[in-house]
Amino acid sequence: MCKGIEYSLGKFGKNLGAILNYSVGDGMHMDMFSIFIMLQLFVIMIIGLALILLLNHDCSKEQKLMIFFITGALIQNAAYLLELKAPCMEVAIAATKMQYLGSGLMPIFYCWFLFSYCLRKPPKKLLLGCTVLNTIMIAFVFTCDMHDFYYTKINWVTEGLFPHLDLSYGAAYHFFRIPSSYIPYTLSAYVLIRSIIESKSKVERHKFGLFLFLSCLPVGSLLSYANKLTLGYDPTPFVFGFTLSMVVIFVWSRRNYDFYRMAAEVVLENMKDGVVVLNEKKQLISYNEAAGQIFTTMSLHEPGEDVANISDFPLDIGEEETELEFELDNRFYHCHGKRLLGTGNNRGYVFTFIDMTKTKDYIEKIECFREQAEKASQAKSEFLANMSHEIRTPMNAIMGLSELIMEESKGRKVFSFACDIKSSATNLLSIINDILDLSKVEAGKMELVLQEYSLKNLVDNVMGMMQVAACQKSLKLYCEMNQTLPCGYLGDEGRIRQILINLLNNALKFTQEGFIKLTVSGNPVETQEGEWNLTFQVQDTGCGIAKENLEKIFLDFQQVDSKRNRKVEGTGLGLSISKRLVELMKGSIEVDSVYGEGTTFTMKVPQKMLDSREIGSLQQEELMEKPMSQPFQTKGYKVLVVDDNVINRKVAHGFLKRYGLEITEAESGFEAIEKVKETLFHMIFMDQMMPEMDGVE
Repeated sequence: MCKGIEYSLGKFGKNLGAILNYSVGDGMHMDMFSIFIMLQLFVIMIIGLALILLLNHDCSKEQKLMIFFITGALIQNAAYLLELKAPCMEVAIAATKMQYLGSGLMPIFYCWFLFSYCLRKPPKKLLLGCTVLNTIMIAFVFTCDMHDFYYTKINWVTEGLFPHLDLSYGAAYHFFRIPSSYIPYTLSAYVLIRSIIESKSKVERHKFGLFLFLSCLPVGSLLSYANKLTLGYDPTPFVFGFTLSMVVIFVWSRRNYDFYRMAAEVVLENMKDGVVVLNEKKQLISYNEAAGQIFTTMSLHEPGEDVANISDFPLDIGEEETELEFELDNRFYHCHGKRLLGTGNNRGYVFTFIDMTKTKDYIEKIECFREQAEKASQAKSEFLANMSHEIRTPMNAIMGLSELIMEESKGRKVFSFACDIKSSATNLLSIINDILDLSKVEAGKMELVLQEYSLKNLVDNVMGMMQVAACQKSLKLYCEMNQTLPCGYLGDEGRIRQILINLLNNALKFTQEGFIKLTVSGNPVETQEGEWNLTFQVQDTGCGIAKENLEKIFLDFQQVDSKRNRKVEGTGLGLSISKRLVELMKGSIEVDSVYGEGTTFTMKVPQKMLDSREIGSLQQEELMEKPMSQPFQTKGYKVLVVDDNVINRKVAHGFLKRYGLEITEAESGFEAIEKVKETLFHMIFMDQMMPEMDGVE
């Protein structure tokens, strides 16, 4: 585009020279008219110089705007020179029309440039509207012979310094002055005045003040011509061309018209990451200061030198995008290279070198901390797993002894004490079991025990266990079960029971009046034949959960609204363990609650269906579990009890003696083996974990 404009300017100059040679005849004296001609020639030369300066550099946004308005000024002044030398009215009118081609959009492009130069957001819609109206104005001017909207009268005056047009302006002229002159000039003055006021730099204020002064000159010349103070000569094209040329030369001399490039250079030099630019032959083009600090010998090499001559520079440069890491002077760097493509061809490469030393050290520390945390977590899980036997053993002994006391006590007071001991021990054992279950889940050691079970029996068993607690609080506890559900499934019955007990127990804790309802439903899984999604819903009329606490309800050791529920005992592990168990069974659990009204927990677990008979179609006898056998008495049945804990042996002895068994005790594995050699026992009760030799050995 730039070369085409240069060629057009050269051709225009030749034609202009021919016109001047023809018009300025021999013996022409240096009068006022000649001065006007010389002024026009001078300003055309100045404009041409400014245009050449702009065309010799890559075009930025601001540079393109300057090219547009300086080209318009060139066309306007060349056309006005032709008007000055016009031999007749027809040629003068044609030259006037050419002036409008140059001057029509020139103020708008100049205004747009000032907004961009002053780093202000231009009023695009207003300027685009002015552009449309100015285009219409040019159409009015080019058809002025056919109407009197723009010029009401056109006269050819031969008197005065030189023959010239005497124009009387119509309504269209005054209307189009608004978008072509008044609005662009007003906006230009506004943005310059605002920049002067807001600028903190004295140099910047002087620069914008100079632009404001230059921008006012065309307005003054236009007013002088409109009031016919210039003897028929219109100084506006000259003043416009000179003003715009001075602006261009001033901006070009300071090289500050391409703000995007300036910003990029400033950012590049202030980057902490190194940037190196190579051409398509992998020769050095440029680099920033950070790259010079990474490759200390870079400053010894001239642009155009092969990058292979730079010591320590990574040479693993591929044709596509490159990413590699390397170490240099005990520092670690990450290199990212990218090709520069222009019109489909490779124009070169840009490489970014990021210092990853601190990041690498940080990652190593994080890895070390992670390993330590994993070891600590593993040690905690192993500790809890190993302690499970040691913790449960004395608890079982306490519970067993309390039962023996209850059986043999003959007074209500001792019996009451024994009941309290057993109740407290049961609660403590429940807490211990929750903690141990949590540690198993965290350690990934929790496994499901799949077995066939009856859904009806499972639900009835859970409801029977919770019914006593509900009666004690005068709460209504009932169950609604879909009678069309299949009756038999394969799954971990114990874990489902544990979750339901947790949910129902939680509802009982936080419900003071009303009801608790368990709803059981389900539907077949479409993608898995023979598999059902069982849905268990526990609804209560308790205190409810605040909306902001719903996300915390399944967290470990969390009991929300503790001030309100401080009388409620618990570790906050029941719901957390329930959620983890549900996820272990590939199910889901959700909570919906209205604060002060109640809560609903919904659990869905997929289970494989084994018995397709509907629950409602079975007889009650088929659903009932087999009754437990009654205690029996036997004589001569020899039993060996092996346990290193004397209390546990006492408890076992107390439970077994009611059957009339012959009981022998051993406190270690070695002692048990010796006793077995001496006596044939019918049954051996043996502790699994014992010192020296455990039960498995």
